[in-house]
Amino acid sequence: MDAVETLVPLITKALADSEQSLPALPKVVTELMQMLDDPDVDLREVTRVVKLDPALSAKVVGVASSALFSRSPVTDIGRAVSSLGTRSLRSMAVTLAASLLAKGRPHVKELRAAYWKHCLATGIGTRLLARHLGERDVEQLFLAGLLFNVGKLAVLHLVNREDLEREVIEGAVGRMHAEAAAFLFHRWSLPKLCVRAVRAHRWGLEGIEEGYERQVGLIVLASEAARAFGLGPPHDPPLDVAQHPAAALIGASEVHLADLELELEDLVRDLEAYLG
Repeated sequence: MDAVETLVPLITKALADSEQSLPALPKVVTELMQMLDDPDVDLREVTRVVKLDPALSAKVVGVASSALFSRSPVTDIGRAVSSLGTRSLRSMAVTLAASLLAKGRPHVKELRAAYWKHCLATGIGTRLLARHLGERDVEQLFLAGLLFNVGKLAVLHLVNREDLEREVIEGAVGRMHAEAAAFLFHRWSLPKLCVRAVRAHRWGLEGIEEGYERQVGLIVLASEAARAFGLGPPHDPPLDVAQHPAAALIGASEVHLADLELELEDLVRDLEAYLG
């Protein structure tokens, strides 16, 4: 039995006790999510809750100032909350929680950073493609895109041994990340789209649940495009993204993908800096 095969049952066992092995959403994020479930929520009350956590406040202001969400700097938390709106705030709250998975022990720091960059690139890429193609609810698509590969970070969180070679860790990640994501999404009570999308890792486009084909196709294409553009694990051999089946599924042209390539790297770098 090789080293990867010995890790798989250990990860499976840890996931069976995911209430203990995987991190919960921070308390302030949970409270914020509950508030944002109310369509009539008072944004002044949302601002009050965000202010209770200085680190969260600073990141919300930063994200609201980022090129992805704003064309001008935002310096006040009240303005940041109102400019983002409830849908963007919801996706940003979960994004900030997910960013905590991108921090941890130094022995896999480089790998963790690469996986997090791919998460951000997939989320932002999904958002951009959705807007270019006239999709609705781009914020939910952004969140599902960002979390599409987050299971890789969850596996790194579970694999704490420093004696393992990088290729062994990557092998375990490849085997278990979809399953780890499913447990994490359940723990965090995330939207159905997140759960439906991550199944494409295992079943491909043919296994997408009816009614979710276009949304998941957007996410899959954004993830593959991020890799092709150097913002995720490289393809071997290199991939012509325009020829990927997901491009035909959602009607993305070479022009759409060229526009995406022009915008994506700078937006990822910008948001990555604000999230810290």
